Amino acid sequence: MTHEEHEFIVAQQDEYFVSMERKYENGQLSNEQFAKLSLKIAEWTQRLNGLEDA
Repeated sequence: MTHEEHEFIVAQQDEYFVSMERKYENGQLSNEQFAKLSLKIAEWTQRLNGLEDA
């Protein structure tokens, strides 16, 4: 994975998380839904870091 690909994926994750955070703040997501999404993003980040190390 190139540095540019890595940066693109990180930016996409950040954008997604911010949009979900807004939905949570606006009452469109429950605490449980937001927690599950947060955990999923953490999993994606771990996988991305693993790919980066490879």
